[in-house]
Amino acid sequence: MFTAESLLSIASEKEALYLELLAKYPSGTVNNDRDNASRHMQEALFCAEWMRSRGCTELANIGPFMTLNLKRGQFARVRKGSRVFGTGVQMPSEGKPTVRMQVVRVHDLEKGHVGQIGCAWTVCQGTLRWASSGGGWRWTDVNNVDAI
Repeated sequence: MFTAESLLSIASEKEALYLELLAKYPSGTVNNDRDNASRHMQEALFCAEWMRSRGCTELANIGPFMTLNLKRGQFARVRKGSRVFGTGVQMPSEGKPTVRMQVVRVHDLEKGHVGQIGCAWTVCQGTLRWASSGGGWRWTDVNNVDAI
């Protein structure tokens, strides 16, 4: 589980790595490890602030920091009460909560990220997608899902 404090710890570790690599490879030189450390540090800081601003104490998956790792064809459990979205006329655009626990076959797991929507930066949570029985698609936030 990730907390704001654990994300700040990750940010601190990445900052130390960034500063170490910056000394070896100063600005103006190309170094992917240095650039990745800087990006991970900024993502961790942003995710920690995002959690605090929404009153989240802990999440198993937040943006690019994910514990769930499922592959196509594996089975997953969608918890009862989870908001599910989908295609088809019977699915409202705001989604609807599940009335029971569902076991689904994974089509894909989209990793979360920190991204820009319009002019504002936000945390985009990961999404689990599966084929519905009616021939359409269903998806939900990865925090609503347990691996089987």
